[in-house]
Amino acid sequence: MNPRRWLGLTTIVGVCCLGSSRAETIKDADWCLKVSDFHSGDSKDPQYVSCSYWNVCRHPDAIVSIEGVLADDRRDPHFPGYFFPLVQLAVGPKKDGPWTAVQARIPRGRKFTLHVPSPMSVDGLNVDVTPFIPALRSARWARISLLSGESAILDMKAIADAWRNHKNWRP
Repeated sequence: MNPRRWLGLTTIVGVCCLGSSRAETIKDADWCLKVSDFHSGDSKDPQYVSCSYWNVCRHPDAIVSIEGVLADDRRDPHFPGYFFPLVQLAVGPKKDGPWTAVQARIPRGRKFTLHVPSPMSVDGLNVDVTPFIPALRSARWARISLLSGESAILDMKAIADAWRNHKNWRP
């Protein structure tokens, strides 16, 4: 699988469920929650990642409900907004922990539940990764977990590179 590019940097794909020895060498069928791209509006906005969820791991015969917030995009009145799932964030020294919780930030918006039947996948699950920034020097790995238990693991180096590019961004 080729990594995606955004803001001129390569993101590292994280996995949950089926695992892998290296996040960079994951086959397409080995993920339930993965990070696709880093993005933001401008250098004053928070840093986000866009995640994808594939309902094949923990709940292969059920409809998974992902609770979250649908945040308005005031720039386009015809666009319904961005979906931010309720997540738990954590940082740690190793890919398998131990993990220290980090307070997640969810933007204002209306409550929304996304229903994902098996074996469907959805893109566009946005997560604010700005809360990881204070731990850039003290942690090696970051974890994003849905309330249903699926997690994506990110290398803090990728977050640092994205943050550096984000803060230097000029229109």
